[in-house]
Amino acid sequence: ERGFLEEEIKTAGELIAKHEDQPLVTLYAEELVSHAIASIRKFGISQIPVKNIDGFVGSIDESKLFSLLVDNPELRNAAISTVMNAPFPVVKESASLEEVSRLINKDTSAVLVEKNDGKFHIITKFDIISALS
Repeated sequence: ERGFLEEEIKTAGELIAKHEDQPLVTLYAEELVSHAIASIRKFGISQIPVKNIDGFVGSIDESKLFSLLVDNPELRNAAISTVMNAPFPVVKESASLEEVSRLINKDTSAVLVEKNDGKFHIITKFDIISALS
């Protein structure tokens, strides 16, 4: 037992219910790193899925941006595709909270949830922490 849950949130779908009215912020792989920085700032988020015409192909987060820009500030003008991390794992709405928790680790800061209607939402480390407390 990992202490799940006063509100009885048991699935990914139940966890995203609190923010499913908000659209998922995404970036395209050919956009500039500076666009990622602007989106993180504008929406107050820390990670963004990256996609192309075929779907999700990567991710970018504030930790990656920090390390890149400290070492080489000129990378803000590079395409996201040249610096992005691996894509976030995708689970169905019915995935258990335990399953989602196992996917999030030091290298994977979020999981995407594919809803039954084909739309996607994100679950972050903080969402899991909030559900557990």
